[in-house]
Amino acid sequence: MTTSRRDEEFAEYEAIRKEEDDTSARERATELGERTGDPLLRAVTKSEEIRRSRSLGEQQRAVVAGAELLPLVAALGGILSDEDSRVQWALGLIAGGLGTACYSALDVPEVPFAAIDALIEAYARLLADLGYREFAADRIRARRHYVAGDDDRVAAIVEGLMPHVNYTNAYRQRLGCPGCVLSSVAWYLGPEADLVLLEEMLTPVFEGQMNYPNENPGFIRWLRQNRETYCENAQSSHLYLARAHLWRGHVAVAEEHVPHLRHFDLDECFLLPTIFFLELAMASGDAARIRERIDLLRPRVEGHEDVEEGMLGAIRVAQALALLGENEAEQGDLWRFAEACAARLDGRLERPRHLQIVRDERAKGAPFLAAIAAAS
Repeated sequence: MTTSRRDEEFAEYEAIRKEEDDTSARERATELGERTGDPLLRAVTKSEEIRRSRSLGEQQRAVVAGAELLPLVAALGGILSDEDSRVQWALGLIAGGLGTACYSALDVPEVPFAAIDALIEAYARLLADLGYREFAADRIRARRHYVAGDDDRVAAIVEGLMPHVNYTNAYRQRLGCPGCVLSSVAWYLGPEADLVLLEEMLTPVFEGQMNYPNENPGFIRWLRQNRETYCENAQSSHLYLARAHLWRGHVAVAEEHVPHLRHFDLDECFLLPTIFFLELAMASGDAARIRERIDLLRPRVEGHEDVEEGMLGAIRVAQALALLGENEAEQGDLWRFAEACAARLDGRLERPRHLQIVRDERAKGAPFLAAIAAAS
């Protein structure tokens, strides 16, 4: 391929990357990947397909594209050691696409762990080939074992990862900003986690701290002068601490986090904040508020891309309807939907647990309501 031809095609790709319409950009990237003779650009456009598919909530397409990316990465060969700045930029995009495919595979219960492990290891090898340590791969491994229900393995990975969670590694090692990483750890720990541990871990995120353990001082000085470090997604950390307080009957404290979470409400991809707002309404006992939140959450439950969130959403709406003494038939439909989600989630687990979660929630009610009753 001539240099001018490569320049033209990469310019076309850069224009696609800037496009805001995910569907249009994905199809244009796919078409460019099919006609280019450049192996690097083929892998880049496949990564773009993965990224846009995940953004659209089409996790299965992202998984298929991830599998298609693997041989494209293997075909790069010596390109991996090319120090040209554009090549390195492109390789970073490819690594990002492969990592995204790993997350999408974890979100599709029918994808077996063997296939997920193969994706993660391919991602780890690519990181190593590009001179990175495995921190970003370990972050995905923690989620993989969380999905599998292996709490001990999650704890071991998180313990090894925590000393490296800082802005230096976010930029230099592709780990992700501290707020996003710590939010994911809080998610894995769950609302039953030790409150002191959660507060110690998440308070630096709330305060916008930049000096995490083992930072490179020179890099942090540069970062303060040259980059904006605020991350909107990291604000989801408020959600995990708020739910932990709610689980202990601390309703007023949980409510204090609401201003930081309103922009997540009714998000198409992230259902847990909308579930949390229903949980707060249930905690208030205000029938009008509960009914309003049911009406907002109910249409988003079935068909939601995250099966676990869909299951939890169905559980909470059914429990909320029961609190109001309304629509027993719909309650039954919601419990059956939750059980169907649980069966999908349990399908790839050695130790199935989701169906038991649904049964316990149905028999005992929402756990935070019992805590509120005990605290009053």
